[in-house]
Amino acid sequence: MSSLKRSRTEQVRSGFLHAGELVAGLILSGMVLQGSGSLISEASSRHFRGPITAWTELGLATIIIFVTAERSAGFIPGFLFVYAAFKGFSYALIPPREGTNHLSLTQLEWLGCGVYFTVAIVLLWRFIPPRKTSATMLDRVALTVFALSVLIAPALPVHLLLRVPLFGLTALVIAWIPGQSDQRKRRRKQRPADTGDVLSIQ
Repeated sequence: MSSLKRSRTEQVRSGFLHAGELVAGLILSGMVLQGSGSLISEASSRHFRGPITAWTELGLATIIIFVTAERSAGFIPGFLFVYAAFKGFSYALIPPREGTNHLSLTQLEWLGCGVYFTVAIVLLWRFIPPRKTSATMLDRVALTVFALSVLIAPALPVHLLLRVPLFGLTALVIAWIPGQSDQRKRRRKQRPADTGDVLSIQ
């Protein structure tokens, strides 16, 4: 009975933790969008907040993203990128009607968006719980650069909207390559141990 109550308590605690992470992620995204939008649009010079507040928002958000990069990376693919990839491929086949609240992109550009988010899901897959590997310093830097590039993109002009996120995706690829080599080395080390266990049992 006590174990059942403990499991329920842990489930409730885990649910509140996930909900808190989602709320914190939304607040963090708002900080980046607010700071980058005010700087890029040059409204900060006319607004009472000023550029110092905008840079403070971006700096604080960057620090939080870097510290929590490993946890937030697991939620991004499921809650954002799966839908974005589906949307990109769908609009590549059937473009949205003119006058609707969508970006004025060509079918080829929509296809590029679908491919972009699909590749991002593949690169972020190793951080989805349950995580088999912990994030290295290079992973955290790459995840931070990637998150900032994606969050800043809506505030950019159209000609930069599709280019800046590619910079973040390149950072993920750079961090993904040594991660794959490390996994291969671990598998090679585990194989002799596994065969030794089988021989000892026999």
